[in-house]
Amino acid sequence: MTQEKTKKTNFLKAAVFLPLLSILILLPTWAQAQPLTPEQAGEMDDQSDAFRQSAGFQEGLTIGGVIATVIKAVLGFLGIIFVIIIIINGFKWMTAGGNEEKVKDAKDSIKNAIIGLIIVVAAYAITYFVFEVLSDAGSSGGTIEGGW
Repeated sequence: MTQEKTKKTNFLKAAVFLPLLSILILLPTWAQAQPLTPEQAGEMDDQSDAFRQSAGFQEGLTIGGVIATVIKAVLGFLGIIFVIIIIINGFKWMTAGGNEEKVKDAKDSIKNAIIGLIIVVAAYAITYFVFEVLSDAGSSGGTIEGGW
């Protein structure tokens, strides 16, 4: 057997053996676990409520809030991707060495990335308007406070 094959077989043995060993070590712990009494469960709820308040999380989480958070995270991730694309194509432009075709490709990619970034920012602004301003209007009797 070659040295590479022995490394692969040793790795496979470790990949199989270590998880099985950890399960065997943890089995007695899982078997001894006791269900929580109602008092213990209530105490844990109080502790989690205290943590949630100290961390600044909202008390009542709504489905609209969850959707808004997911949309904001996705749009933020897309914004980061577009900035990375701009940086990479700027580097390609700088290292093109006078090759007109490479420069044109880099310029086109940067232009498309900027257009995409503008679309992401506009989508974020629309999302913010819909989930923040209109939800406040519904809870304040139908009036938008603060004026535009």
